[in-house]
Amino acid sequence: MQDDSTSSEPSSIEPERTDRLFAAAALIAGRLDEAAILGALRLLDERPLERLVDVFVSEGLVGESEVIKFRRTIDSGSHPAADNASKDTFLERLTERRVAQALKSVRDPSLRAFLQGMPSDPGDDGFATRRRECDLTELHGRGGFGEVWRGHQAALNREVAVKQLRPDSHKDAEATQRFLREAHIIASLQHPNIVPIYDLWADEEGFPRYSMRFVQGKTFDEVITEFHQRTRDRRRDRVELNEMLYIFLAVCDAIAFAHAHGVIHRDLKPENIMVSDFGQVVVLDWGLAKIVDTASDAPSPPGGGEAKGATPLPKRFGSVITGGGAIVGSPTYMSPEQAAGLGEAIGRTTDIYGLGGILYRMLTGSVPHPRTRNKWIGQHFAQIIKKETPRARSTAAWVPRPLDAICAKAMAKPQSARYQSVSELEMDIRCWLVDEPVSACQEPLGTRLRRWFLRRRVGTVVFVCFMVLSAVLACAAYFFLEADRRVIDQETTTQLRRSAESQQRMIDQKLEELEGDLQVLTGLTSLRRFTRQVVIKAPQNERAELEDVPADMRNVLDSNRYFNAIGIWILRGGQTTIYEVSHSEETSRAVFKETSLPQDVEQFLADSRSIPVGTTRAMIRSTETADGPEPSNMIAASPSLGEDGDVSIVIFIDADIRFLGLGTHRDDLVRTEVYITDDRGAILLAQDEPPKPAGGKQPLIQHLYPEATHYFSGKSPPSSDTEFFVTSGSRTVRVEPIVDEVFDGDAPIHLVKVRDLSHFVETLHETRSQVVVVVLFLLVGALVVIGGVLWLLTPPSNWSALGDVDSPRPPSSSREMG
Repeated sequence: MQDDSTSSEPSSIEPERTDRLFAAAALIAGRLDEAAILGALRLLDERPLERLVDVFVSEGLVGESEVIKFRRTIDSGSHPAADNASKDTFLERLTERRVAQALKSVRDPSLRAFLQGMPSDPGDDGFATRRRECDLTELHGRGGFGEVWRGHQAALNREVAVKQLRPDSHKDAEATQRFLREAHIIASLQHPNIVPIYDLWADEEGFPRYSMRFVQGKTFDEVITEFHQRTRDRRRDRVELNEMLYIFLAVCDAIAFAHAHGVIHRDLKPENIMVSDFGQVVVLDWGLAKIVDTASDAPSPPGGGEAKGATPLPKRFGSVITGGGAIVGSPTYMSPEQAAGLGEAIGRTTDIYGLGGILYRMLTGSVPHPRTRNKWIGQHFAQIIKKETPRARSTAAWVPRPLDAICAKAMAKPQSARYQSVSELEMDIRCWLVDEPVSACQEPLGTRLRRWFLRRRVGTVVFVCFMVLSAVLACAAYFFLEADRRVIDQETTTQLRRSAESQQRMIDQKLEELEGDLQVLTGLTSLRRFTRQVVIKAPQNERAELEDVPADMRNVLDSNRYFNAIGIWILRGGQTTIYEVSHSEETSRAVFKETSLPQDVEQFLADSRSIPVGTTRAMIRSTETADGPEPSNMIAASPSLGEDGDVSIVIFIDADIRFLGLGTHRDDLVRTEVYITDDRGAILLAQDEPPKPAGGKQPLIQHLYPEATHYFSGKSPPSSDTEFFVTSGSRTVRVEPIVDEVFDGDAPIHLVKVRDLSHFVETLHETRSQVVVVVLFLLVGALVVIGGVLWLLTPPSNWSALGDVDSPRPPSSSREMG
């Protein structure tokens, strides 16, 4: 049974590294040769639970005391108070020195691979066979310390890419470590957008090589150049731009996966991205990659724990080879922290800056930090650190504002202002592809409203249809209402004109009756005998004949209830005598008496002598009161004896103004009012007693109906041929002079007719509104029924698809990744 000291090791010492260190020390001391170590390695394959040191002891190649002494030597080399990390560092450095010294004399490739920490199978003699099966055909490209060859793997008859160290880097231990580190990093990142490694081996001279998939296609930089050449005149073509963004999203997926495994690329640029002829995207050149703590500087994979597809890196590659303060990366795409050599500040936001630079190159066709040949590299780095990062829209004005904001946020100088994870950048790109808002910029209200309606397309279509139909219905209702109003206005105008004509005829008829009564009076036998006596100047006979006149005049006076008095005006020798038959307030009978008349009436009668005998003229007189002039009566006169002789006789009738008579029409919907006014607008006659204004003065028609103000606003009275018609709201006013030769032309009177349609129009509007509401309810009901039928007849999946937004997909099946 073995001692515990030989079967177990301190926790601070890695068993695999201890095996390599012991084998290297044994070779240097000459304690073991290559064949003994290779034999122990073959036995180790059959004993997977043992370590190489245990196989040496069990096979008797070394003694247990030598192993114990070896372990004590390692423990004594590190400080007892040092932590595990310090002891691991000491062991790593010691192993590298011993391995480098032992490799000077080792010729077997498999043993060299074991000492260098490369996976190998020493029991298999197939290294040379594999070398023969993978033939190098032509040099494909060179990098800083490596070169890529196109190779042919005969066993599988496929073309592969083989990467190896450049000849001038064979003796560079740091280049070898970086090469192996890159191979292990790529092998640990199993992602469809990261080129996979097929095998890792050593060539005839023991230098490492690894094969990987050969991507037949173009670099992303070449694709971008072709894109800008092809779309120079139509750079707003969304199809072309979306295809480029799909490639960019594939790169983001690969970098996000690497970040989830604690790997920072540090050299992202379009030249390090390959796009195959079938649309596959792979990220290359991980030689400058940096391994960081995933807990502090990388996003955790979904669900926690190790990300799917991850292969843990060997611990010997966990350290950063690049020394502190070294500047690594491509100058034209370098971040400010890289240009400043701040190695401790380099993290995932550095790669996000690189992704922003790739996006800038894709959108503008230019590199974010161009460098001229005559510019010193130090000046270029200072410009990256100090100068403001250019905006994409300042270089290419066609770039959409959201993409410009995304690019600017990814390339912000402060690392805290950038996206804090690749997934955030990727999400903004995907949101823009499906017309969703991006977090990098605030969108205008119009864009947000348009997107809100597009998201609710079914409801929007129904709403728009409803609003259009409602607008059509409202326009139709308005059109019909206006048509009805025009018909009403036309009908009102016609009716008012007919009513005014009828009223005019009625007034003419009354005046004709009045004229007829005067002619009757003039033709009375008793009055004619009296007139003859007056003419021949026989006073005794005059009085005798005058006794018969009152009886005849009373009969005419009693024939019309609107007659106030009937009289005889006599002008003889410059003296006037007036006889009048009028109703007495004391007795019920008419009284005949000699009287006097107001001056204006006498003047009117005196003027009436000039008209031909048998004709009639009339006047409307007003009585002056404390409240102003008020209409009192109408005087009609007809000469019985003209002014040719010494004697003139005029027969007159004093009649109430109501004698003219005003017709009116009233019903439940339309009301018509008729007024007679003088030339000032004072109401002489109305069907109903008009309300008096404040102060008790005589009302003017303008006070009741302002529409008539314009008719009576002239300084001089309106002429007899003036006609005025106006419609205001639901009221129509018609004013016209009463044209009759009976009236005095110097003081005309006017007929005012007003038709009020307010009640009729309100009833019409109410009826129309009810009709519109009923039609709207019927329309809404029809839409609901139609929508319900469509909902029942349409599969639910079709309805849900209208509002769903799918994730962005490549434009063709040939662009499926992985």
